[in-house]
Amino acid sequence: MASSVTVVPCNLINFKTNDGLVLQGMLTGPKKSARGSKCVIYVHGMTGNFYSSSIFYALSKDLSAHGMVSFAINTRGHDILCGIKTEGMSHGGIHGTAVEDFDGCLEDISAAIGAIKRLGYREIILCGHSTGCQKIVHYMSRSKDNSTSRLILISPADDFAITKRKYGNNLGTKIRAAQKLINSGKGSNPNPEFEGYSPRRFLSIANQSSAEASVFDYSGHMKEYSSIKTPMLVILGSSEEWMSHNVSYYRKILEEHSGSEEMLFSAISGANHSFDGRQKILSNKIISYLLRNPCGNLHTKNKN
Repeated sequence: MASSVTVVPCNLINFKTNDGLVLQGMLTGPKKSARGSKCVIYVHGMTGNFYSSSIFYALSKDLSAHGMVSFAINTRGHDILCGIKTEGMSHGGIHGTAVEDFDGCLEDISAAIGAIKRLGYREIILCGHSTGCQKIVHYMSRSKDNSTSRLILISPADDFAITKRKYGNNLGTKIRAAQKLINSGKGSNPNPEFEGYSPRRFLSIANQSSAEASVFDYSGHMKEYSSIKTPMLVILGSSEEWMSHNVSYYRKILEEHSGSEEMLFSAISGANHSFDGRQKILSNKIISYLLRNPCGNLHTKNKN
């Protein structure tokens, strides 16, 4: 069987964070946007990157067809482990999901927005998948960004619930072991006891009070999510493998906790966490949202 080849016409962009990391992103679409210099910045999830996302491939193609530009970025947490150059140094440091400091996303997203603005794009939409949703919400809550016009959150999963379900009664033991290693100065190195993640990275999703774990802790207060006024679209697949309840359960919680001026929710039937085989349907939902013509099963909650 012949293998398929995906060609994505793009420009490779280097951009620098305030703490000196040199990150990359893929800019796709027309050189001049036909729709008011609009750019969708796409933020990947855990172990993801800008160059292997089937969601972004489908979305960027459709955005281009409608005269819109998209910018998929690598955060410092891309792939499992990676080397990222620090400006002014001859060698890169070790980064990636396994050793990531979640708060680093504040610098990464800010730098991506700054790069896009310098290229002349004025309307910014942040779009995240999986942990990319946590990073966008964390950024918007902490930065009080007022230049981003809309948010698109795809598969915002409950990392704490997933971790709790995975380890069961052993979670407390795991958390104590991780904390002990951190206290002894061994918290930053990948460790097989935590499936290759560093103890510090493990606690970021296993400790219910941590910033990352609490963003979409559906059993909690979701304070950062609630603090965001920016209009948003949230999309879940009905066959999301990381959900422990049905879609209606998550929709209700997201609507109850929303502080958004306009929160839209959409469920895609049969779609899993990565929307395998349904990327086109997902893309159509997003395009319709950006063009302000609701497509199919979009539920609106307006804040008066």
